[in-house]
Amino acid sequence: MLLLSTLQQFDINPTDFLILLATAGLILFFLLAAFSTPLLALSAESAYVLRRKAFYDKCALQISQAAFGIGIFIFLLLAGGALYLGLHLPPDFSDESARLFRSEAPGLTLQLWGQLGYMLFFVPPLTGLILFFAYLAVWPMLKKRRAAHLILGWLCALFMLALLLCTLVLAWNAQSSLLLVFLIHNPLPVLLALLADFFASPAPPLIFACLVCLGLAAGAGLSQLWLIMRRFKADYGRDYYAFAMRYCARTALGFTLASLVCACAVWLLLRSSVPPELTQPQDLGLTIIALGLPLSCCLLWFSIAKSETPLRHKPGAFFACVFLVIALCAQLLMLANTFPLA
Repeated sequence: MLLLSTLQQFDINPTDFLILLATAGLILFFLLAAFSTPLLALSAESAYVLRRKAFYDKCALQISQAAFGIGIFIFLLLAGGALYLGLHLPPDFSDESARLFRSEAPGLTLQLWGQLGYMLFFVPPLTGLILFFAYLAVWPMLKKRRAAHLILGWLCALFMLALLLCTLVLAWNAQSSLLLVFLIHNPLPVLLALLADFFASPAPPLIFACLVCLGLAAGAGLSQLWLIMRRFKADYGRDYYAFAMRYCARTALGFTLASLVCACAVWLLLRSSVPPELTQPQDLGLTIIALGLPLSCCLLWFSIAKSETPLRHKPGAFFACVFLVIALCAQLLMLANTFPLA
C-alpha cells in the first residue's frame, strides 16, 4: 500500500523507483562514511597515544586507508554523476535557468552559476582528500612526533565534519533566498547567519548528530570489510586482526544505537511540528524495517565483538553493512511518506 501510494505520488514505475531508492541509500551510506571515518581513525590513533598499545596504531593506520579509499570512491562517483548530469541536461533547462537567475539575481549569469556550483561541489571535498592523503603520507615520518601527526589528522577530521555540517545547512535552507546572497556577495556572514538559524531549533542539530553517528557506524562496518580483505596482504598476526575486528564492531554497535536514538528524537520532533493534515499514517512494515534492521546490525556486531574468533564472522560483517544500507533506504522512504508536503 505504501509503495503504491509513493509511486503514484512521484509518477514512476516500481523497478525504476527501487533502483533510485537503492542508489540513494548506497550513496548516502558511502557519503556519510567518507565524512566520518577520518574521525574514527583519529580516535584509534589517540587511543594509541594514551594507552601505548601497538594494536591501536596499526588499527588507526588501516582504518585511515579504508577512509581514504571510501573518500576516493565517493568523490569519483559524485564527480562522474555531476559531469554526466551537466552534459545531459534537458534542452530547455538553460533557458529556464537563465530566466530564473535574471529575475532572482541579476548579477549572476548562468555561466557564473555553473562555475560556482562546480567549485562548491568539487573544491571542498578535494581539499579534504588532499589533507587526508597528507596525513597518511607523513605517517612513517612522524611516528616519533605523534603530536604533530595528530594535529594534522584532527584538522582533517574536523574539516570533513565541518564540510558535512555546511552541506546539511545549505540543504536545510535550499528554499531560502539567502543562498543566492551566499553565492554572489558575502559568503561568510551569510553562512554564519544560516548556521545560527540551523541551531536555533533542536531538530536540525539532532539530524546532524544522527548523520555523524550513522557515518561512524558505516565507516566502522566498512573498516571491518577492509580488515578482512587485508588479512593476508598485511599480516600483522591473528591476535591483531581479532583485536581490530572487535574494536570496529564495538564502535559500529555503539554508534548505530546512538543514531537510532537521535533518529527517533528527530522523527518525534518533526511529527510534533508539522500540522496533522500534512502528515500521513506510518506503514507498520516500513517502520519494522527502518528500526529492526539496524537492531539486526547491532546483534551481528555484538556477536563479532564478543567472539574469540571474530575473523570467522565474515558473513556477519558483510550483511551488517547490507542491512544498514537497506535500513537507510527504508528511513528515507519513511521520511518522504510521513511528510510528503513538508
